[in-house]
Amino acid sequence: MKTTFIYLFIILSIISCNKLDNKTNLKNSASLYVQMHAKDPVNWHVWSDNIWGKAKEQNKLILLSIGYSACHWCHVMQHESFQNKEIAEVMNQYYYSVKIDREEFPDIDAHYAELQEKLTGWAGWPMHFILNAEKKVIWTGIYLKPKKWKALLLNVANNYAQDSSFRLTEIIENKPPITEQFNSIEEINAKLFSKLDTINGGLIPTRYSRKYPSVPLLNYLLHSYTINKSPIPSKYLQTTANNMALGGINDQIEGGFFRFSMDTYWHIPHFEKMLYTNAQLINFYANAYLIFEDKLYKQIAIQTANFVIKQLHSPTPLFYGSMDADQITEGSYYIYSLKELKKALQNDYSLAQKYYNILPSWKWENNSYHLNTSYSDSLFAKNQNLSLITWIKTKKRIKAKLLKVRQNRINPNIDPKLITSWNALLMEAFANTYKISQNKQYLHKAQAIARFLHQKFESKNKLQHFYLANKSINAKDYPEDYLYTAKALISLYNQDFDEDHILFARKLFDYYINNRTKFMHFPSDDRHLPSVIACENYLANYFNIVFRTKKYLFLIAKDNTIYSKPENYGSQLSFMLSQQNKQFELLINGNKETILLNSELNKLYLPQMIMFVKQSNSVLPILNDIKYSNEKAKYYLCTDGNCFAPTSDFNRILKQVVNGYSKN
Repeated sequence: MKTTFIYLFIILSIISCNKLDNKTNLKNSASLYVQMHAKDPVNWHVWSDNIWGKAKEQNKLILLSIGYSACHWCHVMQHESFQNKEIAEVMNQYYYSVKIDREEFPDIDAHYAELQEKLTGWAGWPMHFILNAEKKVIWTGIYLKPKKWKALLLNVANNYAQDSSFRLTEIIENKPPITEQFNSIEEINAKLFSKLDTINGGLIPTRYSRKYPSVPLLNYLLHSYTINKSPIPSKYLQTTANNMALGGINDQIEGGFFRFSMDTYWHIPHFEKMLYTNAQLINFYANAYLIFEDKLYKQIAIQTANFVIKQLHSPTPLFYGSMDADQITEGSYYIYSLKELKKALQNDYSLAQKYYNILPSWKWENNSYHLNTSYSDSLFAKNQNLSLITWIKTKKRIKAKLLKVRQNRINPNIDPKLITSWNALLMEAFANTYKISQNKQYLHKAQAIARFLHQKFESKNKLQHFYLANKSINAKDYPEDYLYTAKALISLYNQDFDEDHILFARKLFDYYINNRTKFMHFPSDDRHLPSVIACENYLANYFNIVFRTKKYLFLIAKDNTIYSKPENYGSQLSFMLSQQNKQFELLINGNKETILLNSELNKLYLPQMIMFVKQSNSVLPILNDIKYSNEKAKYYLCTDGNCFAPTSDFNRILKQVVNGYSKN
C-alpha cells in the first residue's frame, strides 16, 4: 500500500512538473501573445520540432492554435474557451495543444494559412488545426463559440479513437494550384479591372463584406497609370485613396490605419493597428501625392508617419509591431456614445456632427459612433461658408477635445516585438515621407533604422526576425527580413545618396542568396505584404545594373504565370510591367548638397528610373565612367544601353525623363 502511494505520488509529481515547465515556457516566451496564455487552464505547449513525437508518446492528437496579440477574435476565444475549465479538461485529456504566434513564426503561419485556404477556401485567425502525429489534417477552422468548440473536440477525439482514418476536413493537400497563363499585361488588367470596386474603392468583396487596403495591388496600379495614363486606374486609385483616408479604417482623431474594414464603405474596421499596414500606406499615399498632387494624400502620409512615431516608438530606433484591437471590448478606446460627443464638444458639436457623420444612419453597436467623414477640409469649409483657416483651427480644437475623452480610457496594448521586415517597410516609408515633406525628422528616423539593422547584422552576421527592446533573444531569420531591408536601403539612398546603403543592401542580398535553400519557400502572392519573389526579382535586376554584373540574372522570373487571382500579385505584376517597358538610369555628377537641396526629382514618381550621384569616394561600378567634379551638376540619362548627351540644364533632363516615360 505504501509502495503504491509512493508510485502514485511520483507520477502526479511528474505530471505537475510537466505542467509547471509548460507554464514556465509560456511565461518566458519572447512572444507577448504566447505569454498571455500562460494562465489558461489549457496545458499549452510552445512550438518546437519535437511536438509530433511528444504527441505520439502521449497518444494524443495535436491541436495547433495560431494567432497574434492584436487579434480580436483570438482574445474572444481565449476568454470564452481556453479559460473555461470544462473545455480545458477536454483539450488536456485528448490533445497535445500548441500555441503559436504567427508573427514569431511567419513560416509556420504561412504554411498553415495556405493549407487552410486550400482546404476551406479561406484563412483567418485564430487559426486552428487538429492533426495526427503524422501531420495529417483531421480538421481546420477558425473561431468557434464555446459549445461548438467543445462538441468539435469531443467528436474528433471519439471518432478518431475508433477509426484512425477519420477526417472532418477533406484532404486535398496535393491538389495543384489553379494557374492561368496571360499573354500580356493588357489581358491581366482586363481580368483585374473587373474585380475593382469603382464606387467605393478597394476590391469587390468575395467573402462577407471585408475590405483590405491591398497596398501591393494599389502600387501596381500607380505604376501602371504612370506608364499608360489609363483613366480606369486613375479614377479607381483616387476613389480608393479618398475613401480610405476619410473613412473609419483611418483613425480620424489620432491617425493610423486599422488592418481592414468590415464593410464595403471603409467605415467599421477591425480595431487593430499593424505597423506593416501603416508603413505600406504611408508609401502609397506619398506616391499618390506625387502623381495626383492632391494635398490630402500628402497630409495622410505625414499624419500616418506621425502616428507611428508617437504611438509605436520604442527605446531603440525600431518601432513596435502592433496595437491591440481589444480594450474593455473591441474598439472601446476609439468609439463614442452620443452623450460623450455632446458633452465633450459643447459648442463645436454642430460642426462636428456634420463633418464626422454623427447621424443615425452611421450609428454602430450599442448606439455608439465610430467617426468617419465624407469631406475634404476645403470642401467642408466651402459648404459651411467658413474660411479654410477657420475650419482647420476648429477641427484641431474638436480633435483635441475628442482625444481628451480617449485619454481617460484604457489604452490599447502594444506588442513589444520589433519586427525587422516591418521596420524595413517603415524605413522606406520614412524616406518617402521626407521626399514629399523635406522634413529631416523623417530622414533621420529612416537612417536610424538603417544603422540599427546594420549593427545587428554585423554583430551576428545575420538579421533576426524580431528583437525586444528590453531583452536579448535569439530569434530566427526569414527571407523578408533581408529582402525588405535591402529594398528599403535603396529608397533611403535615393534621398541621402549614401553609398553605404547600397553596399549594405547588396551584402544582405548576397547573404539571402547564399542561404536561400534553408529558407522556407513563402507563397508568392502579396495580398498584405510584398511578395518575396517579387522583391527578389527587383533586387536582382537592380544589382545587375548597379554593379554591372550578370550574377543575379538567374533569379529573375521569365514567365507571366499568375496563380489564380491577379489581384493578389501586385508586386509581381509591377515587376513584370517594369521589365516590359523602358528602364532609365540617371547619373548625376556635381555637388552633393546642391543636388540634395535643389532636386526637382523629389516632385516626381518615376518607378522606371534609378538614380545615382557621383561623389569623390564613389565605389559603385555604374558610376565608373563618370569623372567626379564638384562644379555645377551635370546629368547623364541612359536607357537600353544608350545615353543622351550630358547636360547641366535640369529642365532639359526633366523633359527627357518625362518624354521617355510617355513614349514607353
